[in-house]
Amino acid sequence: MSNTSYTFKENSYMKDIQGGDKKVMKKILSVALSTAMAFSMFASVAFGAESTLSPQQQFDALSAKGIVNGYPDGSSHLEKTITRAELAKVIVKTLGLKEVTGVFSYKDKNYNAKNWAAPYIEAVSAAGIMQGKDTAKKIFDFNGNVTVEELATVLVRALKLEVPTTGIDNSATAWAKGYVQAAINAGLLEKSTNFQGAATRSQVVVAAYVVDQKNTATTVTGVTVASPNTLTVSGTGLGKLTAAQVTVGGVAATAVSASADGKTATVTLASNLLPNSESTVVVTIDGKATEYKVTNGVVVTKAAVTKAVFDVQLAGQGVKFTINDQATPADANYLALAGYDVTFVATKDGQAVNIFDDGTTTGSATSKTGVLRSKGIAIAAGDYKVEVQIVKGATVVTGSETITFANLATAATGISEVKLYNLGANGDESNSAYNGAPLTGNDFALNSNTLVAGESARIYNVKATIAGVVGSAPSSSVSLTTSNPAVVSVNGLVLTAEAAGTATITVKVGNVTQTLNITVTNAARTLKSVTANPATVNAVVGVKASTKVTTKDQYGDPFLAVTNSVNEVLPTNLTLDAFDVVTNTSNTDGTATVEFTPSATGTGTVYFKDKDGNIVGSVYLNVTDVNNIGSQKLEIAGSSKSSDNALDVAAAGSDDTVTYVLNNYTTNGVQNGSDTLANITPSSSDDSVATATKVGSTIVVQAKKAGTAQIVLKNATGNIVATQTVTVVNNAPAISTVSFKTAPTINYINKNITYKDVLNTTDQVAGVDIIVTGITLKQATQYQIRIGADAVLYLDKDGSGKFTDGDVKLGKVVASVATGGKVGNIDAAATTRTFNAVTGLTTASGDKGTVIFKVLTDVSGNDDQTTAVAAQSVNVDVK
Repeated sequence: MSNTSYTFKENSYMKDIQGGDKKVMKKILSVALSTAMAFSMFASVAFGAESTLSPQQQFDALSAKGIVNGYPDGSSHLEKTITRAELAKVIVKTLGLKEVTGVFSYKDKNYNAKNWAAPYIEAVSAAGIMQGKDTAKKIFDFNGNVTVEELATVLVRALKLEVPTTGIDNSATAWAKGYVQAAINAGLLEKSTNFQGAATRSQVVVAAYVVDQKNTATTVTGVTVASPNTLTVSGTGLGKLTAAQVTVGGVAATAVSASADGKTATVTLASNLLPNSESTVVVTIDGKATEYKVTNGVVVTKAAVTKAVFDVQLAGQGVKFTINDQATPADANYLALAGYDVTFVATKDGQAVNIFDDGTTTGSATSKTGVLRSKGIAIAAGDYKVEVQIVKGATVVTGSETITFANLATAATGISEVKLYNLGANGDESNSAYNGAPLTGNDFALNSNTLVAGESARIYNVKATIAGVVGSAPSSSVSLTTSNPAVVSVNGLVLTAEAAGTATITVKVGNVTQTLNITVTNAARTLKSVTANPATVNAVVGVKASTKVTTKDQYGDPFLAVTNSVNEVLPTNLTLDAFDVVTNTSNTDGTATVEFTPSATGTGTVYFKDKDGNIVGSVYLNVTDVNNIGSQKLEIAGSSKSSDNALDVAAAGSDDTVTYVLNNYTTNGVQNGSDTLANITPSSSDDSVATATKVGSTIVVQAKKAGTAQIVLKNATGNIVATQTVTVVNNAPAISTVSFKTAPTINYINKNITYKDVLNTTDQVAGVDIIVTGITLKQATQYQIRIGADAVLYLDKDGSGKFTDGDVKLGKVVASVATGGKVGNIDAAATTRTFNAVTGLTTASGDKGTVIFKVLTDVSGNDDQTTAVAAQSVNVDVK
């Protein structure tokens, strides 16, 4: 029996609301949101499908029944708290209690015939569900807020749950512990809830919906066919209907999804109903089974091919289609049972194209199944038209759509940057540089989107987000189109400026695009600026000094300054040998190092002018005659590959070396040439991290492995002349973890045991290496991890599906039979126990042992995969 005589004694978070106010009257049934709190407190109600509904959906369902109403503006304001008077009305409406009029059992101020809540308060009091907060003084406190533990108590009483006296384990206030425990035991409340907190309207809605569903009888008034594998059930209280209660041919349904009001439910069946045949649906409620006869009449009136993007490298793909605007894909074999013949036809540019599987390497342009070809040469990336033809007698229904094939190994979700380089005056595209590859000849990186008529430019780099990582998209995955070929034409990745005007270039990586607005002008490139760095040069008489200059044109792009392109105007008050600013654009931004030797002290400005005499830049000189060596500094040379003291051993040929010069400085801080290093010996504190070698008048430091090393220069007497600390990192992609499959014991013959038994893989079309999933790298990557025929794991950076130059070797998979075991052609006494993890071993009768697969990596940097980072075993026991 449930206890209904307990009086509420505590309430917190009180809210002052004037009883009887018309505004309160409008708000009473505006019961509430706070979705997260509602679901965390009333978490797992086991009455069918209601826990799948949000508090707002539950509010809507209760509103439709007249149990709750929204605010005048139509909102529910589920986030607000609720008063005891409001809760009383919700309970009366939910349970269908009769309002009690003419009775006023409480002595609250304004508790009289004019109080809208009195009939509801008297009704819940008479039912023993709610009582006054102070029974001695007969105070109900109708404007007081409701706490969670009070709401739980009401819910327990309304559902007539047994209140336990033992096994109580919760943090509710003493008077409420039993009720709260009953709610927890029934799965209605989470133990971690703040029971003393003010209840929100959202929580009241969830509780009211639970009670309403519990008290609404489940009835079925009809069953109809919605699709071959779904039924629509009509009735009441269907929120409590479960899949086990609905069977077809003795097989239970797999899922039931009820509407918010519980009047309809969609039932998903375990298999399709037979077409054009009568089936018996059995619905069992309260132990009573009722049969409903349904017929799945299949008449195709409309067909549509599903638009999709397919991976050119993935095997086992197929074109899907729908009929009669149904949401789920149709089944050709199922339609055949209804007497329909289904045929897929593929074309490209009006010509038949063999993209379907027919068991051969060439494939077919037609198919009865829609399965795509995975043998022979991979299907070329691009768009194809597929038509589905559904025929029955003289009736023909067709539908068509464009499908796309793309290399989804390099599919992007966003493009963040597009860079171009100008092919220079000769327009030679043989360089085809991409992603940081050196530019040659007159080629230069474009800062602007301006081309001069007759010029050509090529895509240099496209940064895209692939697999959640921003990086350079492989050039093979990039395509271009132009909005105005008369202004800018496109050939592959090359743009040609045809005539003055504007054109929009669309850059596409997979299905993601970004546009470039290109302006073509007839105005030839001219020198616009010469910038010196440093802008002030301190020099010593008779000692060569230098500054770096950058030349740019009127569009902000690098300018190729040849002899006499720049007129250098030397200062009259400073004796200086003549020099010529000649820059290049190859792989630079139009830079050159200008050297000069002053022959007398003084100061002055060198002005740079263009061919028309316009000043386009300057450098200030300060020459002193203090010609001594006050100090020496080990500094990075201008020719250094790395521009700082942080090296990356993985950046071979670029950021893995730094070149230093030992610069001399006068006592007043002016550079005074560099040491020839004739009597200097370099060394490294840790040659395993970085080595230091003297090369002419420079010191070259080569990174070896991650760590730090101090570079020390000593003179002939052994004194330390200079030091520098270098930090080395290794940002090469490396395997961090491997997630294996759990392989069951193999107990039958002719089972070929390979790496696929332990690694998670995705099969690819013929000629493309398998993708391995479940391997985590130390650095996030946008590229696929594949395994070659030699069991080598590699990062497919170009998306080709085969190991090529530029791809990164990560490790390899090795396989062996544990000592004492006999599997395949490796017997118990064999000394060589390893085998090819790709080709595998085939089990035979009597085999028994353990096959071990290991993932090995290279930690030495010598391409020597010998260190195991993960392993998984497969047990073999063939009787």
